[in-house]
Amino acid sequence: MRTGTVPQTSVRLALVRSETLLVPSQLVLRRSFAKKAKEAKGGSAATEKAQKETPVVDEKMVKEALLAGRGKMKEALDRFEKKLQAIRPGGVDAALIENLMVEIAPGKKVPLSSLGMVSAPTPLKLNVALNEREHSAAVEKAISGSGLNLQAKRLEDSGVVEVPVPKTTKEQREARVKLASEEAERVKVAIRGARQDVQKKLKSFGLPEDENKKQEKQLQTMADAAIDKVVENLEKKKKELLGGNKD
Repeated sequence: MRTGTVPQTSVRLALVRSETLLVPSQLVLRRSFAKKAKEAKGGSAATEKAQKETPVVDEKMVKEALLAGRGKMKEALDRFEKKLQAIRPGGVDAALIENLMVEIAPGKKVPLSSLGMVSAPTPLKLNVALNEREHSAAVEKAISGSGLNLQAKRLEDSGVVEVPVPKTTKEQREARVKLASEEAERVKVAIRGARQDVQKKLKSFGLPEDENKKQEKQLQTMADAAIDKVVENLEKKKKELLGGNKD
């Protein structure tokens, strides 16, 4: 054997040892790549699932629901303002008796306005033209017992109940203030009802919690503004009724 030459047996042994050492390393690398690929796939699936479960906010539907609620609140305010205009500080007000409840049968009461038409033929007289004469006694009793300082009188065989109205007194003015206050409470109920309807609508959209809270806050602001307007108009009307012309 020549000096400096490596025997073939030694070379083969070195190669075998080298291959044996490389195998575990390659296995580790392959497993690592497979694990990362699986995790990447699983993460992608989880992200996709989360995206599918997250509801899409339909801004148009939300906007339409809020606008519908605003419209109902405005309608209630408009009705209230018309009612207030009909309640005058002096003279005769048909509205003064239109909302009186009349007992037409035991335990059954209906608004006077549903039984006939109220008119003011003279500044100091109201007439109630009834749809059915048989209700004249019940209407007469309801008006005379209303606490409005009014004495109704049935006109025989005419289906009309006549109501002489004395000159405006302090009691009558206070009665008109009470009437205006009752109308204000009714419109407040209508406004709150409109708000609740929209709240239910928003919940049905399945909005994310933070988005739902945001829209409900905007809705509450609308309702608060409408109710503030009711209070403002009522206060103005009270001053008009209590400080108007005392004829």
